[in-house]
Amino acid sequence: MIRDLDIRSFEFLFIVDESKYLSPTKKDVYKLIRKTKNENNSQEFHFECLIMPDSESVDFSLIISEGFALKYEPRTR
Repeated sequence: MIRDLDIRSFEFLFIVDESKYLSPTKKDVYKLIRKTKNENNSQEFHFECLIMPDSESVDFSLIISEGFALKYEPRTR
């Protein structure tokens, strides 16, 4: 999901399977995010990435109320 903070700033929220969220590869994902942010963030463009595990207790109405509006789900899901 994406939250548009202004025309140049975005926050991305990735909701992933809990097993993947808790796996050792999570560390590699955060390294990739940090590398991508360092290469692309500037005064003209800025993004943040948040990752959270999917579970039955995820309340999407609260996520939407925080301003996240655009959503993508693969068709294979």
